[in-house]
Amino acid sequence: MAKQELSPKQLYEKNNLPYFYYVLRPIGRILIPICITLKISPNQVTTTSTIFSLLGIILLVPGSLVWLLTSFLLLQIALILDMLDGDLAREIGKTTKSGEFLDAMGGYLRGSLLFPLMGIGLASNPDNGYSILSNIASLSTETLPVLGMLAGISHVVGRLISLRFSSLFMKPFRSTTGKITLITLNFEDKMFPIMLVGILTAYLTIPFFIFSVYSIAACIYVVVRSYIQVTSKTNL
Repeated sequence: MAKQELSPKQLYEKNNLPYFYYVLRPIGRILIPICITLKISPNQVTTTSTIFSLLGIILLVPGSLVWLLTSFLLLQIALILDMLDGDLAREIGKTTKSGEFLDAMGGYLRGSLLFPLMGIGLASNPDNGYSILSNIASLSTETLPVLGMLAGISHVVGRLISLRFSSLFMKPFRSTTGKITLITLNFEDKMFPIMLVGILTAYLTIPFFIFSVYSIAACIYVVVRSYIQVTSKTNL
């Protein structure tokens, strides 16, 4: 795809999210001709993506290796479909506000539920990563679901504040954060590959803990940074 054909979202992914852009999106684009032939609409793709996300997240709860790998596979399918829906809409010329809403809703559901249910699964089946963390920080299994829930809430709160900032001041919140945004994006882009390594090595609790703490810290940063921005007369 030529650079001038890329949407703003795709350009953003190309520069900041290599796993999404170079791995997931190309797989999704392979499915475009099939969707066109079968007359599958972008909204149907988005709905299917959300269903796969929810199924994948639910399967985190049992916590065993087979279920974790199945969950990971379903979540990757969901992400591929999430890449596909926008590309399909642009290909057939049917980008709509309803499609954007459904896409955002699916992302919020995935972001808010992923870590709480992962925490429940890891608490019921502690792995090698938990053994290391519990020795270092006296971490109890009961802490994991709580940490996951805080991470899920933080994800949604941070996104809502960022979106509200953008809608009120007509500028993306990330444009005010400089290099912090780039660090954050690269961190998020590596989450699923690192999770897979954690699943295969039975050290999933460690990336779960790191990404949960990151989500909470990122939310705090958004709150503080947005407050500074809106109370500074020179910035807005």
